[in-house]
Amino acid sequence: MAVTDERARAAARLPVAVDPGSPPSPVLAKLAVVLLCASFPLHQLIVLPVVGPVTNATTLIGVVLTLMVLSQGLKVRPPVALLAPALLFTIWVVLSYFWSVEPDLTVARIKTYLSLLLVVGMLAALLHSFDDRRLAFQSFVAGTLLIVADVLRNFVRGDAANASLAVGRFAAGLANPNRTGATVVLGMVMAWYLLRLPMTTRFWRGINLTSLILSPLVVLLTASRSAFVASLPIAAVLLFSTLRGSGRGRVLAILVLFVGGLLLVAYVPQASFDRLQTVSGDTTGPGGGSLDSRADALEYGWEAFWDRPVAGFGAGTYAVVVERDAGRLIVAHNSYVSLLVELGVVGLGLFLAVVVYDLGHLRRAEREERLVGLLLLCTWGLVALFASLEDEKMTWLVFVLVGTLGKGDDPRPEPMPADDGDAPLAVPVGSARRGGAPSADDGG
Repeated sequence: MAVTDERARAAARLPVAVDPGSPPSPVLAKLAVVLLCASFPLHQLIVLPVVGPVTNATTLIGVVLTLMVLSQGLKVRPPVALLAPALLFTIWVVLSYFWSVEPDLTVARIKTYLSLLLVVGMLAALLHSFDDRRLAFQSFVAGTLLIVADVLRNFVRGDAANASLAVGRFAAGLANPNRTGATVVLGMVMAWYLLRLPMTTRFWRGINLTSLILSPLVVLLTASRSAFVASLPIAAVLLFSTLRGSGRGRVLAILVLFVGGLLLVAYVPQASFDRLQTVSGDTTGPGGGSLDSRADALEYGWEAFWDRPVAGFGAGTYAVVVERDAGRLIVAHNSYVSLLVELGVVGLGLFLAVVVYDLGHLRRAEREERLVGLLLLCTWGLVALFASLEDEKMTWLVFVLVGTLGKGDDPRPEPMPADDGDAPLAVPVGSARRGGAPSADDGG
């Protein structure tokens, strides 16, 4: 009885409340989470006839499953503070149609953002327990591992992506190498977090460890400079794990770095290393897609922004607006500048309000979840400096995952101690007890 009363009191305090009399995580809800999160990395890897990208199908199935879950009497209150800025941003996107310089492009972008808002709403409602969030992370890593496998398959077959633009770049399916690399890096962060959890089975620990070992190789095979830069935070964490770990955890971390290093040296083409070191040059060589052209795109975009600084030119119009001055169609390769040009300071402000909510929410999350949330936002933020990701599903998945961290009615498992010999890749980030109270090993 005491446990039931405590669960009821906890449910009343939490932003996502669950009726104590109903099952906290129905099977249908779990299935919806798996389908949505596992399919996001596969957006351009699996394309179905008539339907298009697999995410179109999984989103529709997710809607049906979510409605079925709600019809079974599960009472949820999604975090309004998270959904409000996302909804206001989408409304602003819709309103931009009335002043858009290219209404047809804006209509296409409106459809994209409405779909993204729907997904955010579903996940915000479904992710209301620790197990739900862990399932979402694991599903994304599993989907990412399929990307890793496809990139390696293309590499073995010599099937390079964008051969007309650059030499030695490999990707998954129809995806751009930059998108492929960014997705894989986000998967690395989630795999590292899952390896920190003591309740993961051996099979899934093997999946996560495989992802950590192979992902750096794939990032270099994409020759994506943005993905390489974005991988530096998680690389630093892994290095820190090696230096501060102990027992078998340290041996395993060293083994991961050693095997990963051998793979990089043995298999990554010299052209990939050349491109990562190149900031200018011939667009048909290893430095294809040089930073010079991206600087031009940003310069033209910044100049255009001052013509309509408040409302912008309309969602989805960046390339058309810049073409007037540049003489060619080019994208921003920067999410922040792209939003400024298309939606003005109002649109950028509403978009960043979601990020601000996530950062504020992490202050109340437990230390372990706070660290993975900051890593995810940092990784995304670095990629967004070099790519236009504002309308990508993985962007909004990161926002909703971080925005639901630490919420739930069930107790978290005790984290692996930093000096546990069985804890692979353990980082001594302190105790993850409720309230964030430091442990005796925190040095006060």
